[in-house]
Amino acid sequence: MADRSRTILVILGVMWGTLCLTMVHSFGRGLQSAMDQTMKNSGSDLLLIWAGTTTQPYQGMSAGRPVRLEPEEADVLRKSIPGIYAASPEYHYFGSFIQYGNQHSTTRVHGVNEAYGVLRSIDPQPGGRFLNSKDVTEKRQVIFLGSAIKERLFGKRDAIGESVNIWGIPFVVVGVMHEKVTLANYEGYDREKVFIPWTTFQLVRGWRYISYLVLGLEASQSDQSIVKQIYEWLGKRHGFASKDERALTIMNYRDIQRRVDSIVGGIRILMGLAGIFGLLVALVGVANVLVVIIVEGRREIGIQMALGAKPIQIITGLIVEGLVLVAIGGFFGILTCILILFVFNNLPLGDAARAYVGRPSVSIVTCLWMTVFLGLAGAIASYFPARRAAEIDPVEALHQE
Repeated sequence: MADRSRTILVILGVMWGTLCLTMVHSFGRGLQSAMDQTMKNSGSDLLLIWAGTTTQPYQGMSAGRPVRLEPEEADVLRKSIPGIYAASPEYHYFGSFIQYGNQHSTTRVHGVNEAYGVLRSIDPQPGGRFLNSKDVTEKRQVIFLGSAIKERLFGKRDAIGESVNIWGIPFVVVGVMHEKVTLANYEGYDREKVFIPWTTFQLVRGWRYISYLVLGLEASQSDQSIVKQIYEWLGKRHGFASKDERALTIMNYRDIQRRVDSIVGGIRILMGLAGIFGLLVALVGVANVLVVIIVEGRREIGIQMALGAKPIQIITGLIVEGLVLVAIGGFFGILTCILILFVFNNLPLGDAARAYVGRPSVSIVTCLWMTVFLGLAGAIASYFPARRAAEIDPVEALHQE
């Protein structure tokens, strides 16, 4: 307290370093959580397969042959390859005209089965449901609406039980999608789509070949092994080499998740290093203040040692001083971080932006490891000046003073 300006500057330095480190850690956790959730909204442990063209000769057949997938292969793959817990064929028709009364819109129609909702994490709003197995087996004229399509046709009114027209055919609305933000989309956003039983789609449109196969993998199974088995199984069925990756395109959502985790992890490391360097600069300031205290307090230290103070007592006293500076700065740094995050989390960013950045918060675990880190760093920063003070010769110190 004898040199308040220097002490306050050091406390502010520790506060700033603590604030930076706690902020980057909290935002990193929030970003990781948000990316995990948006990826989960897209469908976790998922394989999306669509057919291509062969690029290699196979058993006397030339390259350049188109591969065509059929809806029954979804169930056959599920039963034939261990580790696939659910599967759905998917038809896709772009630019369909959907009408309700005087309201109309253009949409994407997808013909799927009852497992698709679970695979793609499509949840119905209260009061509705997704397609079920009876809808598929009985080829019912039922429809599940994306949230954006529902808003354009019905506004705020309830759509469940109402009838909409597609291709001049009435479909009964059985559910509306709960709004979600996804990271890995294909064929547009789910909120712009409508879903009907694939059997009804096939009956109405007369299509034999499907647009996609959607497969769900058990969490304990190796995705690479299953992908290899799919190429082998479909290769034998459709006549192409199992290593001909152009014959089939497989979007592996686990690969996407690994890449996202790697990117977010790298960002968190860089942000963390920046915060640590900021805190280290502040801790250097703590060490410098203690050095000044020693230089200016040689007389007091000499008197203490002449009266019998042991070196360990001198070291302990100075370390405690350093820890007090670090503790005060750390406390206000964490408190400031909590206030900033409270303001940030209440900003009107919108659902989409909020879904990607998350809601960062300072957890109890963060406070605990920050306390331990600050304590260790403060002790280390204080130890060397304190040890220097303990080496002062009391006679020499008093003589110089």
